[in-house]
Amino acid sequence: MLRQKRNCCSLKPENFQSIIDGKTVRIYFLKNANITMAVTNYGGRMVSLCTPDKNGKIGDIVLGFKSIKEYIEAKEPYHGTIIGRVANRIAKGQFSLESNTYELPINNDTFMEVLKDFITKFGA
Repeated sequence: MLRQKRNCCSLKPENFQSIIDGKTVRIYFLKNANITMAVTNYGGRMVSLCTPDKNGKIGDIVLGFKSIKEYIEAKEPYHGTIIGRVANRIAKGQFSLESNTYELPINNDTFMEVLKDFITKFGA
């Protein structure tokens, strides 16, 4: 079930610990003075983002699940992912925009292996 409002700290790391396709899945918390983000290493899913509103009240502004199992069973396979199905789809590391050509670094083999695993899982 999607949560409507809840504190990032109420997420339980053990609910995100799993082995999927032989790889360890975890949740990580990134914090600064006022903001906490919870993200998994399973598709780079943003699970929670707690931030203050204009009155300083902290709230979670992401609709996420409370366990990795719920993400796996979700009807939408990309729910919360920040690494989408078009990852590495810029051919030969370059693109043109408004008559300018931009060169990008081309990914190494390790990244390509990760990408192939991602494509296999999600049918991208």
